[in-house]
Amino acid sequence: MTAVEDVYTLTITGTTTKMTGLYRCVATNKMGTAEHSAMITISDGKESEKPKEPEKPKVQEKKPEERKPEPKPEKPKDVAPTFTEVYQEMTILEKQTLTLAVKLTGQPKPTVEWFR
Repeated sequence: MTAVEDVYTLTITGTTTKMTGLYRCVATNKMGTAEHSAMITISDGKESEKPKEPEKPKVQEKKPEERKPEPKPEKPKDVAPTFTEVYQEMTILEKQTLTLAVKLTGQPKPTVEWFR
């Protein structure tokens, strides 16, 4: 896993059909936990149904709620993790690289774990 600012990326090379499953990302800080999951299918290309061509991971952008301007606090307010962009269900071919990315907010900075 890599983390650059608020974007966390899971990259898996040399995928196999056995890696097909529900991939889950869990972000946690002292204020709470947020989870996102999607079904990822790794195809051997032999199925009667043709797999989708590999694409860059699609990211669904969630629109933030409109907020009224608040006076600047001296110390950042603690906030539970919230996903602002997430990966979607996808199908890739065996031996291709799987890349899943999420963008999130939270204070203090959340810890991120990936599960299948």
